[in-house]
Amino acid sequence: MMGFKLGGLGKNISVYWLFATCLCVWFLFLHSLPVIAERRMYHDIPLATHLAGAYTVYLSCLINTLMTPSTKYGKWHSTVGKVGMVSGFASFGLGFYCTWLSGADVDPGFQVGITIGGIAQVASQVIGWRAIKRYKLRCKQIDALRKGETADRDEDLDEARAKLVSEKETALADHVKSMISLYAVACGSPAMIRLVGIALPSAGVVGLVGAVVGLSMLVEPFANTYLQTAGHAAHADSAGPRKASSTRADTYGTYEPPNQHQTTS
Repeated sequence: MMGFKLGGLGKNISVYWLFATCLCVWFLFLHSLPVIAERRMYHDIPLATHLAGAYTVYLSCLINTLMTPSTKYGKWHSTVGKVGMVSGFASFGLGFYCTWLSGADVDPGFQVGITIGGIAQVASQVIGWRAIKRYKLRCKQIDALRKGETADRDEDLDEARAKLVSEKETALADHVKSMISLYAVACGSPAMIRLVGIALPSAGVVGLVGAVVGLSMLVEPFANTYLQTAGHAAHADSAGPRKASSTRADTYGTYEPPNQHQTTS
């Protein structure tokens, strides 16, 4: 990652983030806006609203993959995520209507492809939302254990805490990977397909499939730039309980290296 700070944003600017963001900006502003204006799509209210939702969820992903909660601007992470979540569901619903129910003359191949992409988008959103809810619940449970501790060590309590911490870190990893899938694959696939079609017009189906598969392969390394190491909490120092600040639910998504969280009392 790049070393400059920018309120903590610099650590989130990886090669993967730059690629996904360049693709996003190119698709939304350089490629799609002229097409929308030329075809006057803004006159079709359901379609225009669908496009507004699609723009919002894609840009929300761009912002939140940069503005994680550990940064100076992290207090906005949850709000942006909620806006993107609502926009994503609305965009899918209106997109489904425009594609299948509006009576518009739509290519069958496009209907199927765009619907599969929409389902992938919704699935990523739901999985990511459920994961962060699970993460915040585990944070509260760990805090409850901490508040009930005494000076004497209890092996059962230590074991329960270790289990909760492991589940917390797993939930965080699931959330991050789902949101990266949403940004890079679900939102990025239409953009990548357009780009491949322009750069390699004779690629055909192979190019389309390759574009989606290629983006899918970025998810794991992209997510790991935030997580640093997978499942690191399972190996947390068992010599003592964590400080309260490392288990609070509002610290979710900090994605910092493990040694910044594994402090002891």
